[in-house]
Amino acid sequence: MIRAEKVLMPTGATENEPLLTLIDPLARDMDASLLQESLRNWLESEDLSAFYELFGIGALALKKRRQLKTAYRALCLELWRLAMARPHLSSGVMAAEAWLARQGAASREEIERNISEFRRVLPKSGEGDFSPAAKELCRLAGTEAVPSLLRAVALHIRQTYGHLVQYVG
Repeated sequence: MIRAEKVLMPTGATENEPLLTLIDPLARDMDASLLQESLRNWLESEDLSAFYELFGIGALALKKRRQLKTAYRALCLELWRLAMARPHLSSGVMAAEAWLARQGAASREEIERNISEFRRVLPKSGEGDFSPAAKELCRLAGTEAVPSLLRAVALHIRQTYGHLVQYVG
């Protein structure tokens, strides 16, 4: 059996870093476990150091880092759902649900709360304005949503979404 694979550079990666191989969700031989592995690889490979810097969260602010990481993962799961909805890939949504099910109860509850907030503010098609999602991420991070930060975060969200859409389609 031949699996179609795509290579994806993790967000924030440089050209010298290893690329991440993800399974193409449109491949005919796709099974849910491969797509789940693909989602897990993407979520765990995300380098958040530039994102922490954007929010002004230092290396020793462990509680704030954990908060932002949880909120960012919830955002990524919603962006994944939006990207998978484009070609109507229900297996992509199931992969997100499976990843979430493997999280600890406390972490899962917090991520699910954040997901519902992002679902409320993200554009329905992924083609709209990501500023409300940026504002929500600032709120969850406990950071003042100044215009320059909102623009930078909204741009980062749009780039992450574009990255996923490129991967999916």
